Amino acid sequence: MGKIDLLAKAYVGDKDVFADIFNFKLFDGKQVLLPDKLSEKSGEELTVPYGDHGSKDFIEISQKQRDLLKSAAILYDGEVGFLILGIENQDEISYIMPVRNALYDYMQYDRQCHEIAELHRANDGFKGRSRAEFLSKFLKEDGLYPVFTIVIYWGTEEWNAPISLWEMISKKVPKEYVEKLDNYNIRLVQPTKLTDEDLKKFKTDFGLMMDFIKLSDNKEEMLERFGTRKGERFIRNTGVQLLNACTGSNLKYDENEEVVDMCDAIQGIREDGIAIGRVEGMEKGRAEGIEKGRAEGIEKGRAEGIEKGRAEGIAEGRAKGIEEGKLVMLYMLTDSGSLTIGEAAKAAERTEEGFRAGMEDWKMKRAAK
Repeated sequence: MGKIDLLAKAYVGDKDVFADIFNFKLFDGKQVLLPDKLSEKSGEELTVPYGDHGSKDFIEISQKQRDLLKSAAILYDGEVGFLILGIENQDEISYIMPVRNALYDYMQYDRQCHEIAELHRANDGFKGRSRAEFLSKFLKEDGLYPVFTIVIYWGTEEWNAPISLWEMISKKVPKEYVEKLDNYNIRLVQPTKLTDEDLKKFKTDFGLMMDFIKLSDNKEEMLERFGTRKGERFIRNTGVQLLNACTGSNLKYDENEEVVDMCDAIQGIREDGIAIGRVEGMEKGRAEGIEKGRAEGIEKGRAEGIEKGRAEGIAEGRAKGIEEGKLVMLYMLTDSGSLTIGEAAKAAERTEEGFRAGMEDWKMKRAAK
């Protein structure tokens, strides 16, 4: 099990988060399922072998492991009943998810059948009221509890895989035949498809988690939304660790703190000069770049501005110095791997070839020092 799987399991396994996700997906955000009514269930599913070993009808045992499985106690017409709730965490797109989920769900129904049969077997002399009841160990009035599975996609790209069984059927099969099949649709939660209205329906920090992932490729908006509202947006420690793993971010957090203020945490992200410049203004820039730009600008301005006067020379030198400081900042970010040549060249309004040549010249000068 990978790092993201482990972190996602720990985060989503929290009863408050688990209930929040199902209330959103099944009940449009209404608080129907209560966290204190959830109970843990084993995520290990077994299919049961049928037939004699060696016969053509024999089915081997198959074992599958769900990520998370809980039961929720609810009232049916004044009587206590249950919902069986499963969550599958995906950090990668899967093209077989409908079949995989259907298998999990029907294995759980199969397990319920066997649990009911075991209860009847425990009743010595169970014969049922008919041969059918006796053979199936299932009374006519016996019933199963519904099984619901939600897939949470933690990736930053859009899910482009099938979300229904029909979509998985070979394109060679005519549509009229496909539509005669019983379909199975997965219940998918993916960040890129959640609207601002959707995000408001979450009662825990799960909505903030999805919002952060959704904006992870838009640094400007992400920094504006999470980096300017101190004391308003908090995510639990396990969630911040999961975000770092999912998005490759460098959010700061204190391992001893249960929750993290995202306004503080976001300062740990490797700030690329473009996003910071857009949010704070290039005039502020990176402290090192501005300071270096001013110093070099004044010096250069004095040399170039003698004929135009000291005041005009300093002003022009300062402007050029800040531009040079911006270039130095972009060289440093590219050299550290925070920006690609293409991204930096675009920000500098230069060709990639021209930017690369300038960067090599900067490296040589820095090495000479």
